[in-house]
Amino acid sequence: MVTAALVLLAGALLLAGHLRDDAYLVAVALGLSLAAVVVESVQVLRARRAALVPSDAGGTVIVEDAEPDPEPEPEPEPVEAPEAAEPEPTPAQDEPAPVRLPGRTTYHRPDCPTVRGKAVTPVEAGAEPDEVLKPCGRCRPTPLDRAGAASDESR
Repeated sequence: MVTAALVLLAGALLLAGHLRDDAYLVAVALGLSLAAVVVESVQVLRARRAALVPSDAGGTVIVEDAEPDPEPEPEPEPVEAPEAAEPEPTPAQDEPAPVRLPGRTTYHRPDCPTVRGKAVTPVEAGAEPDEVLKPCGRCRPTPLDRAGAASDESR
């Protein structure tokens, strides 16, 4: 609304300055046009920020969890395990295939916050033989074997 009023006023002053051959009115019209650009830019930036950070009517920022907290599970009753039994290792097939950002040498789990929402490429066996890939320190993905694929070792 403010932007439209500034543009209309600038247009009227520009027309009046041209008809009266008055350079001052033309300069004021130019200044009003620049002010309209600034006001519109501020409004667009505020709208983008409001879309990214929700707030209530008072301007207080509302922080929403990405995922609701899960219900606490009841504690299982203790069961005595045989002494020779060892926990079965989790096979690497249960792990999601590691991914990486194009042009980067760090690989991640697909659910890592570092790569969430970004274009990623899967890490495939033998895709980059000359490149040494390093695991992300944040999500700690399954180690890769020398060929570039996830190894059978679990974390």
